[in-house]
Amino acid sequence: MLFLDADDWFLPGKVRTVMETFAAHPDIGWCFHRLAYDGGRAGEQRGGTGRIDARAAMRRGRAHGALAPATTGISIRRPLLERILPMPEHFRITADNFVKTAALALAPGIVLDEALAVQRIHAANAFTGSDGTDPRRAVLELQIAAELRRRWPEVRQHAVRRGLGGLKAMAALDEPPAEATAAAAAFLEGCSPTDRLRVRAHRQLWRWRR
Repeated sequence: MLFLDADDWFLPGKVRTVMETFAAHPDIGWCFHRLAYDGGRAGEQRGGTGRIDARAAMRRGRAHGALAPATTGISIRRPLLERILPMPEHFRITADNFVKTAALALAPGIVLDEALAVQRIHAANAFTGSDGTDPRRAVLELQIAAELRRRWPEVRQHAVRRGLGGLKAMAALDEPPAEATAAAAAFLEGCSPTDRLRVRAHRQLWRWRR
């Protein structure tokens, strides 16, 4: 399955390159690639390229280290996608964050170090280029963390790491919106006593730094 946002487009040769990658590596579950930008500026695309197997690292609560592009740079084999979908309907923006994180947690893949498609940047983009002060970032990270932990307990440590990122983004807000507060409560409800202690320690550190 090759994803394409409605306002983006593939560059010539994209489909062939991705399909040849899957054919040459029958054991991988996904293929990502860089994106070119049109109409504005977006954040720098950072992360590793080449063959990536982040499963062990994510189970230990470490960063996956892969370049993980927006929707149009994602392709996933059907058997793996069937394990990931359906996703929660409340993931209204950047639902690709859940899809690509789940793919990284469940299977090895390849990140191609070339731009095979174009992402159009415009005023209506929901999330690309937003910074840490955007309240949507806190909500999204907390919701993804809670769903990852619910669906795949083996990646609980990564989910906690991600949830901490959402709580940190929330702590930077002067007045967190009700949606962020609700997402934080849902995430914390599923935390073990050990994870709650970890969250409490991080919150104290954030208060001290502020």
